[in-house]
Amino acid sequence: MGNGQSLRRRSLKGRRAVGDSEKIRELAGQVMTLAHDHILMHLRFFDRALARLECAERPGMGCMASDGSVCFYDPVFVLKHYRDEPKSIVRMYLHVLLHCIFSHEFQYQKLDREKWDLAADIAVENVILDMGLPGAALETDEEADRKRKSLREDVGPLTAE
Repeated sequence: MGNGQSLRRRSLKGRRAVGDSEKIRELAGQVMTLAHDHILMHLRFFDRALARLECAERPGMGCMASDGSVCFYDPVFVLKHYRDEPKSIVRMYLHVLLHCIFSHEFQYQKLDREKWDLAADIAVENVILDMGLPGAALETDEEADRKRKSLREDVGPLTAE
């Protein structure tokens, strides 16, 4: 009788883990849909770009990234960031979308990848800050704005090129 109860407990724990995993995936998908819809409602001119960028979960990757046609996201990563700062998911989605619009992912063969990634990120964040989208504003934007103003004084327009 003791072994039967132990087996049932392990079986229930396994089912609960699967149930939790499904719930995490479902909630993360809803958060991604909210982010997508927020961008679409406030930046309607991105409608075609948003329609072309599919979203797909990729558990365990620990980030949000794109290959140019799919925005991959880790469900746990999305939920953790959403819990800590809900606007961060809209910001990340917009960040990935702008990389795709600017074709940043296709430049790697020509340049030092680490420097290109940094330059592309600075250019994309510069555009996002210029847009002033309230739903994508982060607590760190004020500091980022000071840094980008300093960069503009040193190098001029902030493009990845």
